[in-house]
Amino acid sequence: MRACTLALALLMPLAAADVDVIRERMVADLVAPPQDLHRVQGWAESLRGDGSWGDVAYADQERSGWRTVAHLDRTLGMARAGRQAEGEVAAGLVSASVRGLAHWVDRDYQNPNWWHNQIGVPWKVGDLLLILGADVPGDLRRRAITTILTRAKIGMTGQNTVWLAGNTVRRALLQDDGDLLTKALETIFAEIRVSTDEGVQPDASFHQHGPQLQWGNYGLAFISDHCQWARLVAGTRYALDAQRLAILRTYLFDGLVWSVWRGAMDTACMGRQFSPGSQHGKGRAVLRALAAWARVDADDTARVAEMTAALNGSGPNMLIGNRHFWRSDVTIQRTADWQATLKLCSTRVVGAERVNEENKRGRYLGQGLLSILQDGDEYEDIYPLWDWARLPGTTTAVGSDPDLPTDWKKSLGPEAFVGGASDGVCAIIGQAYVESLERKVRGRRAWFFHPGGVVCLGADFRGPESTLLVTTIEQCLAQGPVHLGLTGAGDVGGVMDQVVETDLVWHRDRAYAFFAPTALAVKVEGRVGDWKTVRPTAGSAQGRVFQVDLTHGPGPSAYAYQILPRCADPDEARTRAASMRILANTPEVQAVAAADGDL
Repeated sequence: MRACTLALALLMPLAAADVDVIRERMVADLVAPPQDLHRVQGWAESLRGDGSWGDVAYADQERSGWRTVAHLDRTLGMARAGRQAEGEVAAGLVSASVRGLAHWVDRDYQNPNWWHNQIGVPWKVGDLLLILGADVPGDLRRRAITTILTRAKIGMTGQNTVWLAGNTVRRALLQDDGDLLTKALETIFAEIRVSTDEGVQPDASFHQHGPQLQWGNYGLAFISDHCQWARLVAGTRYALDAQRLAILRTYLFDGLVWSVWRGAMDTACMGRQFSPGSQHGKGRAVLRALAAWARVDADDTARVAEMTAALNGSGPNMLIGNRHFWRSDVTIQRTADWQATLKLCSTRVVGAERVNEENKRGRYLGQGLLSILQDGDEYEDIYPLWDWARLPGTTTAVGSDPDLPTDWKKSLGPEAFVGGASDGVCAIIGQAYVESLERKVRGRRAWFFHPGGVVCLGADFRGPESTLLVTTIEQCLAQGPVHLGLTGAGDVGGVMDQVVETDLVWHRDRAYAFFAPTALAVKVEGRVGDWKTVRPTAGSAQGRVFQVDLTHGPGPSAYAYQILPRCADPDEARTRAASMRILANTPEVQAVAAADGDL
């Protein structure tokens, strides 16, 4: 008994010391982001007597972009600036922050979306309490913890578990509760595992909300949060073991980084969040995760530097080859100067979801979306301008409605024969296609990825009786001239809208080559759109869009074309197009070969 008591006595000071170390590190991180002092002082000066602002939408109940949280964001800005400033300026900002916190706790603003109430708000309130420390009056501190932070109860799955447990860590640090800290951290780190449930998958993709690729939201938060927690607990008894560090490393370097090209996350990898600046915003978040990883594992510093240069375009692309992420029905081809991404769905994989009015028009996102990135801005903020019924690479019935139903249940795809094989350089992908919702369009599709481009075949396509089908070859932002064949250049400064029979369309140093002259609808037009058609975000958008469509059907029909990125001119495109030939494009067999016989 005496030995056990002695061991317990020795462990208790260690646990208490760990709580202090983690809290000090976390507070230092929270205070560190630089603040615009002039802007923050403006917030402090405009704070009303009751601790509120006149221009914050306190009555807002939007489930996604909840405008009321601007109050907490401003209060956090004042608190950080107060800790960075000195003298009377610091004292005034801290005092204003306490008043802002008191207003929120007194009113206890809540949202119909549970995420804000259990994750978002407790997260921000917990950070405020940690930053402000002893400057928060005892009663206000107690009410903030018992009313708001206790809503974040450990549970759920995947990244939601990490967020909820992270808020519990905040509560444990505020209450000096070593046992609660241990429980919360163990819950967070238990999610670092390879699973066929939600979380990190065996192929280094990430699933949440069922078997659905979520690199662009939950999966991005997962690596960002774990980098933070791994660094905060380093050197304490909670430090991550080598096995869990290896899982995070593999997920980051063999999975997530493949989604970013020249600072932009590929549309096919983003999930449901399409908002102004989202592609580059998510790209920057991946770069921040890389920087955070260098602080977790100093041995990876050089690799992080090379990878960062590759992803932001400041250095050569070191990610070259092909990856077929078989758990998520996604294929990515990367070369030194372009990237192609194909997104499918199957009886094993969800193609798209509509949640909180995000991704309202995403019905065809998992139906063969094929995006090609060279400069990185081909689809930048195109979402309110897109014809979502004709996404690049998809085949749909004329007149299709791209909206996902409001009660969409994230259904799996209807066909099992979806997938492919990759040798790390090239890949073959096949699909028995049935459109997911109405299931009126059927066909056979195949894609052949190689270092020179992508060959796309479709066979035995059938739609509703007497209904024409449209295969959209491309729909991206227009830039520079368009060439039809070797002649017929069109200036995108004007308008192009014509149906032509040609075997080659060239635009933005990219060729769309056909194995025989094909009737195509080619257009370049100015468009005006509204972000609220895509998600709950106000604001108009305008731009010029380049689009190529191939109409076929209504009976059994087929298509065959190549996409050849980085073609300097139509002459080079025609030469490269001749390097591939079709062996078969039938309901039974789809096959291509290199003209020289090597592939």
